[in-house]
Amino acid sequence: MDLKFGIQTYSIREDFAQDPEKALMKVKEIGFDGVEIDLSLSSAPPASFLKKALDKAELECFGLLVGWNYMQPDSIDKTIEYAKEVGTNFIVIGSVPTSLVTTHDEAMAAVKYMCDILKKMNSCGILTGYHNHDTDFTHTIDGKPFFEYIFENTPEEFIMLLDTGNTKAGGYEPYEILKKYPNRSPYLHIKGYSKKKGYLAYIGSDDIDWESIIELAVNNNGSRVFNIEFGSRAD
Repeated sequence: MDLKFGIQTYSIREDFAQDPEKALMKVKEIGFDGVEIDLSLSSAPPASFLKKALDKAELECFGLLVGWNYMQPDSIDKTIEYAKEVGTNFIVIGSVPTSLVTTHDEAMAAVKYMCDILKKMNSCGILTGYHNHDTDFTHTIDGKPFFEYIFENTPEEFIMLLDTGNTKAGGYEPYEILKKYPNRSPYLHIKGYSKKKGYLAYIGSDDIDWESIIELAVNNNGSRVFNIEFGSRAD
């Protein structure tokens, strides 16, 4: 079984913003297979430059994580163009601002648009889906988490990029979410979290049962790419 491990560039955002090429070479030296690019920071280099840097470092691009604004009708074509130029076939929605989904109708409208995005991406040969934050569990509409609105009303091919740490921070168990929504997570975000240290908890010294989660993700959810993310910084 071919499993691949990468890093989310948000984890190395300072170094990546200063010198993307050097940062990617370091990622390769550590032993990662690729990176997932956080395009929502608005600091990503031109796609042509990034493609050359990835090739030089012999790293794969495991996807683009983008803000909701990057997927709107006036911007989605540019996002697709960037993805193709940088060499990835996966674009994932990083989040939807909670202020935009305060009612049932607003939540369902956002989900409907996600389905429209899926159709457009399919026509371009690109995979798409949604990456959760803790607020996708804590923000409820009529008593239901926005996360459930999304994955109860989108087809199975709409990828659930589960962020383990964000799920835990939102009061839910990553294992149970993966079990509830099988075959939807070819990609997984590996992020630590603990009640004591929050997002500053390192993987392996947190509150997450990694062995059970990885086994379930591989066998129940089709996970093949695991991207590490450690975005927090100590004061």
